[in-house]
Amino acid sequence: MKKKLLAGLAAILVTSSLALPLFTSLTASAEETKLSDGTADLTITNLQDKDEVTLYKIGTAVYNSTGDIFYKFNYLDGVSLTETAPTQDEIVSIATDILGGNITVPADDTTTYTWAGDEADNTYSYTTLDVVGGAAGETTVNFKVEREAGVYIAIVDPASAEYVYNPVLLAVSYYYDENNNCAALATDGERTVNIEDKYLYGVDAVEKSTHVTLDKTAEGGTNDTNGTNEIITGSVGTVLTYTIDPILPIYPQNAKNKTFYVSDKMTAGLTFQYNSLLVTLKNTNNIRWGVTDVNDITETENTKDDTFSFAANANGEYITSYAKWIPTVPAVPAVPAVTDPDTGAVITPGTPAVPEVPEHWEIVNGVEIATASATTDANTSKINGFNMSFVYDNLLYTTPSVKYQAVINDDAVVGGGGNDNDAKLFYSNNPAKGSTYDTITTHPDPNDEDIAVTEVKDTVTIYTYELKFKKVDKDDNPLANAVFGVYTDAAATNLVDIVITNTDGLGYSNQISNGTYYLKEITPPDGYSLNETVYGPFSVSYSSATTKTTKSSTTIEYTSDKQLAKEGTGTVGWLLDGDFWKTVPSNATVVYVTETNNGSDPIGYLDADGKFYTETAEGRYPVYTSTETEYDHILWKFLDEYFLVQPAYIRSVAKTETIGTDTVNSGAGSGVYNVADSIPNTRLSALPSTGGAGTYILTGFGVAVFGVAVYMMFRENKRKEDIAE
Repeated sequence: MKKKLLAGLAAILVTSSLALPLFTSLTASAEETKLSDGTADLTITNLQDKDEVTLYKIGTAVYNSTGDIFYKFNYLDGVSLTETAPTQDEIVSIATDILGGNITVPADDTTTYTWAGDEADNTYSYTTLDVVGGAAGETTVNFKVEREAGVYIAIVDPASAEYVYNPVLLAVSYYYDENNNCAALATDGERTVNIEDKYLYGVDAVEKSTHVTLDKTAEGGTNDTNGTNEIITGSVGTVLTYTIDPILPIYPQNAKNKTFYVSDKMTAGLTFQYNSLLVTLKNTNNIRWGVTDVNDITETENTKDDTFSFAANANGEYITSYAKWIPTVPAVPAVPAVTDPDTGAVITPGTPAVPEVPEHWEIVNGVEIATASATTDANTSKINGFNMSFVYDNLLYTTPSVKYQAVINDDAVVGGGGNDNDAKLFYSNNPAKGSTYDTITTHPDPNDEDIAVTEVKDTVTIYTYELKFKKVDKDDNPLANAVFGVYTDAAATNLVDIVITNTDGLGYSNQISNGTYYLKEITPPDGYSLNETVYGPFSVSYSSATTKTTKSSTTIEYTSDKQLAKEGTGTVGWLLDGDFWKTVPSNATVVYVTETNNGSDPIGYLDADGKFYTETAEGRYPVYTSTETEYDHILWKFLDEYFLVQPAYIRSVAKTETIGTDTVNSGAGSGVYNVADSIPNTRLSALPSTGGAGTYILTGFGVAVFGVAVYMMFRENKRKEDIAE
């Protein structure tokens, strides 16, 4: 007698139309004799392939002894539910208590429905439907099961880690006509739950499901293409700015597990700059982040699109303030007391009038958004990444972005698979299970069932290239110890690298990315004069990098002392804490300071190691804001923090030793641009060390000159002797 007396409401009880008089006795119509035998379909729409659904029956229908009169629903111990308008907090609390063992659901009333592929089993079915108006091939997955009258909690275990499902409330209740008689189910009377809808009742409108993703991007390198795909390239010293943009899972207010946690760990070829780690929040119409004074709020059309970025304090805490828009609170009139007319005793005390509270901005200070900690490499003890745990409730449903910077170093992988690193987002895809994870020393383990978190990640790969050339003599023999400059201009003025050829005559430069480069000799090998020819242009790209090589990296020693710089070279970048930066990072401000008191207040203090402080102490000296032409030091300012930097000069270059043999024409993306033609020897110097015909010619000429000189000296002496006689 399916669908005769029960309508499959199959819906969250969240609309006033569902406020059924559940406690009113309903009597079977003439055509039906037993209500308790009725069943109807529960349906959940817009699930994903292979999602698992568990139904917990928390409310059982109560009938008379003959089963033909329905009285009410009886709920399990511990279930608290407002039948006319159940709230999201009630639904989540019930689910949390079920999973936590505080509410016991009998085994017969607990059923898990597992995806059965294309074959539907006897008790339930998944149907794949074409999405109306959707793209070709786009589908939606619906779950449907036939159940008896009752109230159910559905907990969906997502097959994909990218989805978060909040608990769902469903009910199979009676459909009745205008005469309050149970009636057959109308053809359009069946109701379903859309997993993508929001809960209606509760403080905030919270989605029942969220598609959680993570997007990581990088800026600062040079774009290139790998076929149809755009890639990012960079040379040693290139400053990269990474941005993590997650999708915030939507958890109800009283969810048990609100884990929202990001982490990143750099590969060996990238030097992470922990001081660059920023959190960015986007303003909304009702929330303005970073505001401490309502007078600072400007009501412009674009204000809501502004963002606010801030760094951590010394404890790794990201603390800020915000302004929240408070709508008008209507006035409440006074209510007089109710007294007994005979005795005068107060039956109900009166309440005073409450005046209207006009709409206004309210400032909230000291809000902790997140806490972060640096991670270190176990072998080198260098900082190589971070862990960051967000305080979910304090985000006010604002999705944060995380920005930070890294520098490509000498350990960067050339070509091949590039230098990739993963950003990870950890979160709960079952807010009623586990607990919020906020330990920042170690990121959560998604395989730990007690923590109950999952992860999604996104990878950004940075490609680095090399420029390879060969120096030979006139007989095509390799020449070692030739010093070459690598330039980005045909005039050979913009130096980016210095290279020394090895015993095979080979020179390698890893200070390049996608772009055009030139070579010019700076110092010739011993016994050879300088070759002043500028070679190039060499257009380096993913498609032109066709050679693989196995070798040790060229070691460059940088100095901030111009007097120690390699002859004929200028500044090539910056030094910050010993790390080489090719350019000023985009989020840094250059500040020039002087040690001379110029009448202004000092902006801070430096010690002998170049560390910046905001307070004075023994061993620190004050510095004052100066100009670009009159300064003693240069600082980079990241938000409110200053760091001493120095111009970088190339002091020396260690030779590159070949360990293995080159593989030529390995295909695009191999990493090394091979200069096709060897660079020949220069013209011979006055006494070429390599010998040859020139040696004999010059030697003969020298002997002849010496003979003439001796003969002239002999004649002069003879002439003097003759005069003396």
